[in-house]
Amino acid sequence: MIGKINKNGELYIERCGKMGIQYCPFQVGAEACGVWCPLFGEPFVDPNYVELQICQGRTLVFDEFTDQR
Repeated sequence: MIGKINKNGELYIERCGKMGIQYCPFQVGAEACGVWCPLFGEPFVDPNYVELQICQGRTLVFDEFTDQR
């Protein structure tokens, strides 16, 4: 999986070959998933992958990850 945090702190994930912003399923008004959320963790960088903890105890694992903050 390929992902990035853009310069505004928003999370993007590649799906079907295109990067798309991820929106919070728990916010009314389509709030983007990002660093302002207290449930958004710091990326854990390993030489082979990057883990990112988000809400509901979920952990996303990326093969490629860019942090543009």
